[in-house]
Amino acid sequence: INLFSFIVLNVVAINTLCQTTPISGIINSYAAVNAIAINGCQTTITVNTTAGFLTGDTVMIIQMKGASIDSTSATSTFGNVSSLNAAGKYELFAIANITGLQISFNGTLNNSYDINGLVQMVKIPVYNNANVIAPLTCAPWNGQTGGILSFFVKDTLTLNADIDVNGKGFRGGNISNNP
Repeated sequence: INLFSFIVLNVVAINTLCQTTPISGIINSYAAVNAIAINGCQTTITVNTTAGFLTGDTVMIIQMKGASIDSTSATSTFGNVSSLNAAGKYELFAIANITGLQISFNGTLNNSYDINGLVQMVKIPVYNNANVIAPLTCAPWNGQTGGILSFFVKDTLTLNADIDVNGKGFRGGNISNNP
């Protein structure tokens, strides 16, 4: 009986690990970060929503804006990036605790973030195996959140449909028709 139980449990465990998750549409959750506090070895961020986030979820903290550009020169360097500052910097964490609109992580940030640079938290789903069964996309950038599609697949990713984030990312400036 023990050998039979062992075999049945192993078959169930292997079958569960080999399951393929069908994915499509928007698979990430997004929240604007309003504050970041570091207390010892724990980081706590205050967000505008915790909808779609659970303890144990893998999340990305990313700053969307903040680069400095040459906006005063009347030369060919006008518009050139003079410093990225923290724009584009990101880190991954596992959520340790959620209390109200505060989300805590074990560990401290490696980067400094400027909340005025539109920092957001993005849930990163983790799959053992995944199959894209219909177009996969992200929420469009709305000025505070969105514009990012990110996920982890531990074993096999099957693409039976497109991944399309065209026009969903961080918006650029308006086009000028002046010559």
